[in-house]
Formats: sequence, structure tokens, C-alpha cells
Amino acid sequence: MVIRKIAALVLGTTLLAACAGVEPDRRDEAAPAPTPAIDSVLGSDQIPSVFGLSVQDAEAMLTELGLDVTSGPYPDQVAQECDEPPGRAWRTEPTMGTTFSPGDPVVVVPSGVSMGDAYCIAPPRRPESYAFLDFAGSRGPAPAFADEVRVFVDGEPTGTLTGAEAADPEAWGAGSPLEILETARQTVVPWRGLPSLDYGDFRPPVLSTRVGDPLDLCRQGRQPDELAARSAWSLDIVVYTTADCPAGVDIYETDGLISAVSAYSVVPHPIEPGAPAATVPDVRGLTDHEARQAVVAAGFEPSSYVFDLRGCQEDGTVVAQTPRPDTLHPAGERVSLDVNVNRPGRCDDGAD
Repeated sequence: MVIRKIAALVLGTTLLAACAGVEPDRRDEAAPAPTPAIDSVLGSDQIPSVFGLSVQDAEAMLTELGLDVTSGPYPDQVAQECDEPPGRAWRTEPTMGTTFSPGDPVVVVPSGVSMGDAYCIAPPRRPESYAFLDFAGSRGPAPAFADEVRVFVDGEPTGTLTGAEAADPEAWGAGSPLEILETARQTVVPWRGLPSLDYGDFRPPVLSTRVGDPLDLCRQGRQPDELAARSAWSLDIVVYTTADCPAGVDIYETDGLISAVSAYSVVPHPIEPGAPAATVPDVRGLTDHEARQAVVAAGFEPSSYVFDLRGCQEDGTVVAQTPRPDTLHPAGERVSLDVNVNRPGRCDDGAD
């Protein structure tokens, strides 16, 4: 297996040039070799990112690299990430980027343990989004496609696939939504803050999912006109340590079958090392997703924390943030968001 760790900045230049169209009739031709990543940050002797992989696929990848792989069997070795589906590879011990030699041990830490009393806002269509990532990387079965699937990249139509062709990742062609997602999934960037126990000196992307109006800070101007009035299931591969517009895909369904897929390649807005402090935006009153996008656009890494604040405010609304709005904060550092959620029954009758 060739392990490609391609940073997000390459997507804005290489993939836009590659989006010539979907060519189902050329599925038997060999896929073109990926453009070398000029800003890859991990070497072949460093533990790669396991973001977006199942535990099984992560273990297979690490085993092929010559590592002695085990899965975290104990509760304190299971990532307690709120509402993540079970069976996904959350991180590794030692952390991504650690230099290794053949035979060194590594533990794959899975997601999916119960958070107990923690009250979580479940991200929509999370398991299906991971499954679509598996399909995009030829690691899992195809979702349910309609007889015809319209395909768009950065607002432009690139072709129409039959249902059978859509179920074959090779039929999508170069520069397709699947390639955009899989390339972004392998993104690894240096971390300019203090190293953490979970991720060390590097950061993988984060999966963001939502259902509804796909327009946001990064899709405006690139959404296909013929899809503008339709609701979508959307997933983004977000690098929270940069201000880049992420790689994303909007998935449109008709009678429960995927009938259109619109992809958005990364729009790079790099934050240079040693960048001066930036102004923290005021995101109070926004939804958690909107606030995260605004924080990323300002050059920071968002981190959300959910609280029942007993104010009967709308679920998912940011009610406080740290640092305070309009203050200066080092570029690339974390901005913490307090997100309100009302426990069932507390606000149903209007009581505080």
C-alpha cells in the first residue's frame, strides 16, 4: 500500500487543474499517478494519520509499514469522543508523526465509548459520512445510488454516472469528488502550539457533517445553480490549524438514493509560521457549526464544549467563548466555544 500524506494546500492547485470531467467509459485505464505533495510533512519512518479509517483499515496500514499493531483494549485507551460511531480509528499511541523502526509497537485507539452523563449534540449522519469516506478510498461498499448521478466539482458539472458506474470508485475519474475527499483525508499539518498527548506535533483533519442548506462561508459562489434550492447531506474535511476552506462534498438524495454529488476542493489561505496575533471574532449567538467556520476563517482552531446552561436558549447555540471577542490571540491557537443544549423536558413547558 502506498501511504500518501498529502497536505491540504496542494488541493487548491492540483485538483482544480485536474477536474476535467467524469469519464465512465475509461474505467479500464490505469489511474494517473497522484501529483507529489510538495508540502508533505511526515516521512516514511513516521507514524501516519489514521483519520477517517476504520480500526481494521488502520491496523492493516500500520502492519504493512512493519509496526507491531494492537487495538486499545482498555477503557482508558478508548477515545471518549462525543457521539462518534464505534469502530473508527481515533488516534495512535505513540502519536502520529512519531519516528519508528520496523517491529516497534503501536496501539490503535478506537472511538465510540459511551460518555455516560455527558449530554451531546449528535452530529447528523455521522456513520454514513464515515462510510462514504470509506467508499471514496475504495475501502468500503458503495452507498445507494439512483439510476443517474449528476457530478459537480467547484460549481461546474463534470458528468453523469449511471447507478452501476457510481458504485465503482474507478469510474469517477481523476479530480472527482472521491479523489478530493481521499486526498484531503490524508492531510497532515504541523502544529504550532504546544504538543499534546493525543496528537503530538502534528494535526490530522476533522470530519464535519450537517444536513440542510449547503451554503456556508466556503461554498458561496461555487454551488451549482441547479442544486441551489435543494437540501443536502454535507461532509467537510477540515484542517483546524489553517484558514483554508476545507475539502467538502454535498450529497443530494431523491427517494433515499444519491442522485447528485457536488464537491468543493480546498481554497488555500495559509497561515505562515510566526504569523502575528489575529483578532478573535465574536461568534456568540451563532450555531456551533457557523462559529467553528468563523473561527477557522480567522486563523484559529475551534474547540466546542457542550453545557446545559438552563437558559432555554436554542440548542447548539454558542453562548460564550474564550478568548473574549475582539481580543488579539496567536494565530493557529485554540478558541474555546461554550455551546448550549437543553436537557429533555427542561424547556418544553417554557420553564427555566
